[in-house]
Amino acid sequence: MGPTRFFLTLLLAWLLFYVVVPFVLICRSRVLSAGLVQLIGALLPVIWHAVFWEDETGTFGLLVITLLPLPIGVIAYGTIAGLSRASARTLRFFRERRGL
Repeated sequence: MGPTRFFLTLLLAWLLFYVVVPFVLICRSRVLSAGLVQLIGALLPVIWHAVFWEDETGTFGLLVITLLPLPIGVIAYGTIAGLSRASARTLRFFRERRGL
């Protein structure tokens, strides 16, 4: 597998497990599931590196680099989901008030 195909596959898997699926789960109030999916997404590069690359670059360093953004992502997605719910409640409140 060439390096271009490797990085494109890794990028696609990372986007799916680390960005898209957790965002959908958090918007559906499944924060724990989103955290687990993000953990899988964070471990994908490490597993891929350990299986397909047999050099001696540090797998532990790769693990640390991929796990660092995990809490930041969960906090960011939780904030976005919370703000969207709050804005929906605010809009509903003003619509009901105007109807009275």
